Amino acid sequence: MLNKTLKTARCTLRRIEPADASCVFDALRAPGFTDGLIGEPPASISEAAQLIESYLDAWETGRRFVFAIIDGNARFTGIVNLFRRDQEGLWSVGFWIVRERWGEGLAGEAARTVIDAAFRELNANVVHAAHVHWNDQSRRVLIKLGMKFVFRREQGILKNGEWVPNLHYEISRAEWDG
Repeated sequence: MLNKTLKTARCTLRRIEPADASCVFDALRAPGFTDGLIGEPPASISEAAQLIESYLDAWETGRRFVFAIIDGNARFTGIVNLFRRDQEGLWSVGFWIVRERWGEGLAGEAARTVIDAAFRELNANVVHAAHVHWNDQSRRVLIKLGMKFVFRREQGILKNGEWVPNLHYEISRAEWDG
């Protein structure tokens, strides 16, 4: 089980809470924000709260750990999460940052911290990530983390009835420690 709070140089990563529902709702409802994310934006704050409750349930089972990224001014800045895959020792990392904070390096800082925790505390052998093919910002974050491209999936995520290809990356424990 992961600690409920992790620290980065500029942020606190804390377990997401029901009180974060309005921040999650506001971020995900911004036009185009979820174009590259699995799933559609919540239709209401109560739907965002239900999503957070599902994250908390998954935390309790040890399958998914979702952290709110809180900046030095105590502002909600985004989400970073780890989720266990079916393959033993394989975890995936995902993240998003509120639009007004893009380009500040917060996604990489948060992802680096949870990847490190995956290897140190969850006994991960490999950490995986994916992004839709056109998302150059996420690609740059993953490459800066030392992740290597492994494959392209043409039927990556389904958006508006159309398949959007996604690109997959991985880093092993040996590469992370090395």
